[in-house]
Amino acid sequence: MYSKLGTLWRSIHKVLDMITGNDSQQMLSPLLTVREAANVLRISERTLWSLTNSGDLPSVRVGRSVRYDQSDLAAWIASRKTA
Repeated sequence: MYSKLGTLWRSIHKVLDMITGNDSQQMLSPLLTVREAANVLRISERTLWSLTNSGDLPSVRVGRSVRYDQSDLAAWIASRKTA
């Protein structure tokens, strides 16, 4: 359980670093599962599916699986910010 929480926190910090421009790593970041992406965005998996199916949120298909690029999540968050 603790390793999953650690992984989630690292994912959240990576997304926040990308949003704030503090991304010091130029490596390809791992893709997130539906559950991980929903947790990062703090929304339900059902809401995430709705955003994905509407084309609002980009996703990556790997076979029958759907994954989310962390930089896409960061860009989506940034596009939703209000002044």
